[in-house]
Amino acid sequence: AQVHGDNPMDMLNDALRRPLIRCDVPQWTFFGISLAGFNAILSLGGAIVIFLLAARKGARA
Repeated sequence: AQVHGDNPMDMLNDALRRPLIRCDVPQWTFFGISLAGFNAILSLGGAIVIFLLAARKGARA
């Protein structure tokens, strides 16, 4: 995305001419899961693994 001109009004007009990207619509999905969904799944999975490893280490101590 290249901005033309040094004039702030030209920069504003360039920004306003671009299509609006909505926050409530995912940009892409994979198997119906958005990037935020994958982030939640992987974060929850990582937290479970860390919890299980910590509990296992606590049982040995």
